[in-house]
Amino acid sequence: MSASDDFPNPSSRPSAARAGAQHQGIYARLQENAPQSIDRAGDTGPGACRDDGGAGQRQQQNQAGAAPDHGPIHCICIDPADVARVRPLVSHLIRAAMRKGRISAFADVEAAVLDGRQLLWVAADSSAIWAAAVTQLAWANGEKLCTIVACGGRERARWLPLKAELEAFAKAEGCAAIRIHGRRGWAREFPDYRLTRILLEKELT
Repeated sequence: MSASDDFPNPSSRPSAARAGAQHQGIYARLQENAPQSIDRAGDTGPGACRDDGGAGQRQQQNQAGAAPDHGPIHCICIDPADVARVRPLVSHLIRAAMRKGRISAFADVEAAVLDGRQLLWVAADSSAIWAAAVTQLAWANGEKLCTIVACGGRERARWLPLKAELEAFAKAEGCAAIRIHGRRGWAREFPDYRLTRILLEKELT
């Protein structure tokens, strides 16, 4: 039985509070789908989180002096009803992460996000989208679990602490644990997580 069969669709839809209500100004701009006012994060950073190590920021600083301060970066859950409008701003991040991670297909995750079985999250301030992630809720052996299916962004030091908000979401949903599917190096970034499984692979030539 698939995760989507285990976890009915309505249960994975966010409450109004989670779907951006706490950051209405930023959320409204995301809904407007206005790339000219919200920068697309570089195609960079679990499936695989790609990161440019701050190169993008350094380039901007070299070209125009100190980087402008656009306020704190917020973790915003996108209401499934609004995903189609926000998707053009972040799909490149999720696609790149999943291509690197090679765990599942982007098309499957995209379909699940569009119909509300999985949730789209963005890390954004008043002028830029820094990262995007997808979470999935499912049942396994009588336990409810939250999995970060994919995550991609730039300058992860700016937004990685926002994982605490995903953990709070999972706890509020009654999950026993939150999981990350990612590359081995991500274990260093999550010292409070423990390794519980490994993925073995053999190339067939």
